[in-house]
Amino acid sequence: MVLKYDILSVKTLYEHITKADYLASDSKTSYQYIIGNPPWGYEFSESEKEKLRKNYRTASGKNIESYDLFIEKALRNLSINGQLSFILPEAILNVKAHTPVRTAIMESNSIRYLNFLGNAFDKVQCPCIILQLIHTGKPLSTVGMEVSDCSHCTTILTNRKISAEYFSFHTTDAEYQLLEKIRHIPKTKFLAGNADFALGIVTGNNKKYISSVKTKITKLF
Repeated sequence: MVLKYDILSVKTLYEHITKADYLASDSKTSYQYIIGNPPWGYEFSESEKEKLRKNYRTASGKNIESYDLFIEKALRNLSINGQLSFILPEAILNVKAHTPVRTAIMESNSIRYLNFLGNAFDKVQCPCIILQLIHTGKPLSTVGMEVSDCSHCTTILTNRKISAEYFSFHTTDAEYQLLEKIRHIPKTKFLAGNADFALGIVTGNNKKYISSVKTKITKLF
């Protein structure tokens, strides 16, 4: 930052860099831009959880995810038309535990840019995204939203029906319209309620936690 913005005064740095517990801070300051890589999977103590549940609705579940709290707090600190850009696990888009934070996003923000990065961090098996939000003060609209991955980039030109249950933006407008036609075919049946699903084990490090040799402390599946 010093080199990029040619900051020569140490006083300027001290005035603009703060060391604090962001989640515990009661600052009412509004910002136009908030950029960050919030902590993932931080383990809060029981006393911390008790305090957080009083101040954050994304802390209502049994397990509290730290980056959900950071998003909720950052959205409070954004001015109208202010923008937030975070690096996050892709799970925030579709895992049930993150429904409260998706609800918070939908209430008064829109997604301006979504980039699917895949496994971006070395030796970390966790698909990541860059999520850029704009605080509009209005319910979420998908019009103008940019979605990209390693192979292509597309802009959504229609206002899609989005549910906090699941954020899905992998389809183009043409594909979305086709799926909507299928959904509205009379007597159409879906997998929901008609199929059983099983989720595999997510270890985070297969080499460390999975073995092909049975020992006293391991099992073969």
